[in-house]
Amino acid sequence: MMNEPAELEATAAALRQIRYEVLRRQRFLLTSHARPDGDSIGSQLAMAFALDALGKQVRIVNADRAPDHYQDFPGMDRIEISDRVSADVDAVIVMECSDLTRTGVAGLEDHFLINIDHHAGNRMYGAINWHDETSAACGEMVFDLIRELDVPLTYEIATHIYLAILTDTGSFHHSNIRPRTFDICRQTVEAGVNPAAMARRVFDSNSFGKLKLIGALLDSMELLDEGRLAVMYLDDAMLQACNCTHNDTEGLINLPLTAREIQAVVFFKVTPRGDVRVSMRSKYDVDVRSVVRRQPHFVRARRSRRRTPAHVPSSDSRARGLAGGRGGAPRSERAATPVINAFGRAGGVGLPRPGPARGGDFWALLMASSCSTSRPDPRRMTWSRGCGGCSEPNGSVTRGPSIPLRQACCRSSSAGPRGSRRS
Repeated sequence: MMNEPAELEATAAALRQIRYEVLRRQRFLLTSHARPDGDSIGSQLAMAFALDALGKQVRIVNADRAPDHYQDFPGMDRIEISDRVSADVDAVIVMECSDLTRTGVAGLEDHFLINIDHHAGNRMYGAINWHDETSAACGEMVFDLIRELDVPLTYEIATHIYLAILTDTGSFHHSNIRPRTFDICRQTVEAGVNPAAMARRVFDSNSFGKLKLIGALLDSMELLDEGRLAVMYLDDAMLQACNCTHNDTEGLINLPLTAREIQAVVFFKVTPRGDVRVSMRSKYDVDVRSVVRRQPHFVRARRSRRRTPAHVPSSDSRARGLAGGRGGAPRSERAATPVINAFGRAGGVGLPRPGPARGGDFWALLMASSCSTSRPDPRRMTWSRGCGGCSEPNGSVTRGPSIPLRQACCRSSSAGPRGSRRS
């Protein structure tokens, strides 16, 4: 947590350094990761409005268009869509990107880079790197920077700060929420943000196509390890059958976690360019971030061939099935059964594979990598934990089924709430 003097001083030093560089420069370019979500959009536009207030020149360039339900937020018409920039600017502020390539925008590396991020594994690619994994959203960091720049919290800035926090905490579900998260939200509400209206704009604006896609994904979802691990698979044929785009997939990975028994989700998405994108979420004490840290190629691998492997159902058969056609493949085949391999293989799509591991082994890796052991504590209605000398605090959670004990050596415990985890 951000309560250690050294960490507080590191944050203060980063803020002072960024403030100095911002005030002495005039022309800025803002960007964030491809396929922007609420945190990337909110962080960029809050920063843009703050730089406007300082009389700076600002451009925002993203590789992809934001989902439709964000399009009516203030300043969205300022965002340029391009995969390359050649702008003559004094500095580029990159937000929400652990790696510069995550932007999907070429031509950034030759500029003065300010790297602001809260994700694990940031590669520190900037001239200034402010990396804070304790922040619930990049929007929290932008809020601190705006305060450091002495810019008033206007309605437009507050709207985007709240949007960033609302979406990146999964509507206040995730484990990295701290008291300051709600304090920031309180200040945004005082600046005019309507939380109920924001929630409706973000979460109650789905298309009919997205509802069909939700049904298709849940229908084809696989459950492994007695229902504790859920696996979902998505490709372009499924999107087309539901009249959706990749923008409609935001937040879908969280749906299986609403089931009490499911404790972790792996979501494989095959893109038109042949990339295999792997996302993971979990709750309780299951730490999917440990898989990313130990097996980084698992989420960065690239599909080696564009053809669909023989043992993965064809796109045509899946599309016919999703569309309700009688000629589709049987449901068991249409499920697009991906072989889960924690070392990098998914559904035969050609990911690197140093060693064999199927569903059980994937779950074993998650459990072995997790830093704590959970058991219900009826006295405090929270989760107790203790293993290997790790006492990492992580957010809140409602009571649920106990995760089986993994370490016989666990004796010490410290009570504290637990929440969902992201990667």
